[in-house]
Amino acid sequence: MDPNDAFAFVEVIQRGSFTAAARALGLPKSVVSRRLAHLEEALGVKLLQRTTRAQQMTEAGAAFFGRAKEAVDALREASRAATERQDVLRGVVRVTMPPDMAAAIAPLFSELAGTHPEIVLDVQLTGRIVDLVSEGFDLAIRAGRLVDSSLVARKVAESKLVIVASREYVARRGEPTTLEELSTRDAVLFRSKRPHARWDLEGPKGPVTVEIKGNLMSDDFTFVLSAVLSHAGVALIPLPLATRAIASGQLVRLLPQLESGGSALYVVWPPSHYVPERVRVVREFLVDRLSRTDACDRASGFFSSSGDG
Repeated sequence: MDPNDAFAFVEVIQRGSFTAAARALGLPKSVVSRRLAHLEEALGVKLLQRTTRAQQMTEAGAAFFGRAKEAVDALREASRAATERQDVLRGVVRVTMPPDMAAAIAPLFSELAGTHPEIVLDVQLTGRIVDLVSEGFDLAIRAGRLVDSSLVARKVAESKLVIVASREYVARRGEPTTLEELSTRDAVLFRSKRPHARWDLEGPKGPVTVEIKGNLMSDDFTFVLSAVLSHAGVALIPLPLATRAIASGQLVRLLPQLESGGSALYVVWPPSHYVPERVRVVREFLVDRLSRTDACDRASGFFSSSGDG
């Protein structure tokens, strides 16, 4: 069997017609048709049922196509890998992450762009969970609970969430010393679908829960922090995001013996037998830099919570 015949068959099926396959291969249509005939003769089976208007794979054709496509794809990937390693890294790498991580992580992409000027970094910011495979993304930076178990994930950081309010709000409403008192305060809620939420906290005596209410909510932690600094109420936010304001006296940490279980930050990507070198380089750079203490502290302030609140 001539491998070129199998290659032509795969192109016919993927392109949908002999004409389109011939155009993609840069061959006359008659040559593509002849290659398919040679393949069927070599295999001793009919691969396609053809009429003047349509073509349909036979059962044998479908079985052969599945295996042949894997072989053709592997050959193409091997060719790309060999070519890529001989040249300067170039091409597009598409990355998605939540908007509230942009300010923290943008400097890393700036450094990457300077180091690899031929790599085009296409960074898409969205709060929704992107289907990396169907939407053509190479990598994602995600926080909180991962819901797609088919992805490969590398955890790079973790962060605790703490209860805070502005000093002015505390002076006006009083500093709560119990969960019952905390539940009477206005709250700025993160990713809550209702004007109330349940905060699951950890304390010296184990897990505790408080029901909290508020008429201000957002899916962006930077907005939550700004609202709290504007004296809108109490909030549960990542400690690194609040550290500077606590140190300056703008924010007061409430019930400091309590904190949430925290969130994790991940770099994720679709599983694949072949990863382009440019994607591997970008992926390993992000994993390395986000795992470091300085970058971790910057980024962890923008973690998404794994639950409502």
